[in-house]
Amino acid sequence: MERNEDASSYHKTDCRTPILFLQAHPLPSSKNNLRTPSQDDAAQMGLSARARGFLQSEGITMVEDLAEFSSKDAWTQIVENCKRPPQVANAAGVLVNQAAFHIGAKSLHRLKVAAIAVEYYAATDRALTAQAMQWDSTLKNFEAQWKAIQDAKDSDKADTPMMSKTVGIVKWIEAYENYSKNCIGVRNAPLAYVIRDDVA
Repeated sequence: MERNEDASSYHKTDCRTPILFLQAHPLPSSKNNLRTPSQDDAAQMGLSARARGFLQSEGITMVEDLAEFSSKDAWTQIVENCKRPPQVANAAGVLVNQAAFHIGAKSLHRLKVAAIAVEYYAATDRALTAQAMQWDSTLKNFEAQWKAIQDAKDSDKADTPMMSKTVGIVKWIEAYENYSKNCIGVRNAPLAYVIRDDVA
């Protein structure tokens, strides 16, 4: 994989991005080398190092893994596992109970939004960069836009423009372009995205 030396961005050729979005300021790191939590983490996901380790044990070791947790009920089992973690062996080799893991309501909410964003980026062929996974600068705005997309998708659909004796090809193209901007497809993107002139 190719990665830019600038820690704030990753090349689109990266197919697996380390789970850096859990940190306030993503830094080059392996998936098992997470930073010590600091006060800055509250601006990102607000997770402790122990909670981050738990999520990795649940299979969320890379940002792309979040795409598998984008449904409304996907986090139910993770929350349950937080409350009742498996026993671990102590120094004497005896199995003992672990303290429950804590993922706060705000952190859980942000993780859910991040999961939806990862799935959306993949569906619309957008680059999954470190900046794209920052809460304050990107994901907070994404959440508002996602709600607008879902509202538009659930609203009454306008009729597809048709050519007729009174609607020639030029007028039809203009009408269809307007229609495609307001029609949300099954992949949660406006149809206008499919017929756009430039591919980012």
